[in-house]
Amino acid sequence: MNFERLKYLYLFLVIAITTFLFVIRGPAYEVYTDISVSPPEKVRRTDFSWITVNEWFNSQCYIITSHAILRDVASDLSENKLKGIVSAKRLGAADIIRITASSGDKPEKLLELVSSVADLYLGSLRHGLGKVIRNIGGK
Repeated sequence: MNFERLKYLYLFLVIAITTFLFVIRGPAYEVYTDISVSPPEKVRRTDFSWITVNEWFNSQCYIITSHAILRDVASDLSENKLKGIVSAKRLGAADIIRITASSGDKPEKLLELVSSVADLYLGSLRHGLGKVIRNIGGK
């Protein structure tokens, strides 16, 4: 076989097989929602506020994908499956967290899942925020 004559055929086959494998293994649908949250004012008043703000957002992303939130999601999926499907990240330097669900399930089901996770997180943030402010501001 002469490689020089068939190099474009080989290249096409490699690209086609790689693309096929990515399509088979990857999620068919991805749904996300963006929520706007701001860290407590005490976090922004430190000397290195950009570090503490980033740490606060990292901890919030961890909380969103943790047992504390995912255990209460109304879904027929197990919590371990939800941990594999749901992810959260901060968008750049904005005060926005994007909650994403990627799976082969129907988009309507994923949209309900993402909405449920966002509602549970915002509810826990509202209820927990009073405790945080009391602990920070109290003597």
